[in-house]
Amino acid sequence: FRDAGAIGVFEQGDAGCSAGEFVPLRLWIEAHLLWNVDADAAALRREFLAGYYGSAAAPVLGEYIDLLSAAGHAAAGKVDCYHEGVGEFLGAERGLRAWGLMQKALAAAEADGDECVRRVRRESLSADHMLLRHAHEWSAWCAANGRAWPVDAAFRRRWVEDCRAAGVVAWRESVKPNFDEYAVQILGR
Repeated sequence: FRDAGAIGVFEQGDAGCSAGEFVPLRLWIEAHLLWNVDADAAALRREFLAGYYGSAAAPVLGEYIDLLSAAGHAAAGKVDCYHEGVGEFLGAERGLRAWGLMQKALAAAEADGDECVRRVRRESLSADHMLLRHAHEWSAWCAANGRAWPVDAAFRRRWVEDCRAAGVVAWRESVKPNFDEYAVQILGR
């Protein structure tokens, strides 16, 4: 921001959703960089990932973030905050790889205790939602490539339950239906 000549910063989260998008990580790094603009953002990220999500899950979560970031940066056109999904710029193969990384991070978090598992699970809701939103295209890709599609009724039920446990009240900012209505749609698929 400083190098671009910014004189202020406005950062916004999603008031209707307390899950996904690594809000604690983002806010922590932003706070440190606002305090010290010369701080090493990559080192801050590594420190926070290990301290908050656990040292076992941290490198896998870093790989997950890097995969999604690289796909977003390589996207043709702009990916803004009201983007409908990741299917257009991430695609089935990378999307399923990202989801697999999140599953690996969840398993790794067990080494650091229940609180780390809970925190990683909250972040994994976005990766799970990615599969739910792109189920039609990505399940077809799995079938064509001899891969198992991980989404079934139990997956959908667990996702809805975990979203509710994490305090999710909307599936997307400023868009209806609210989460309860959306959950009915997800469970009915």
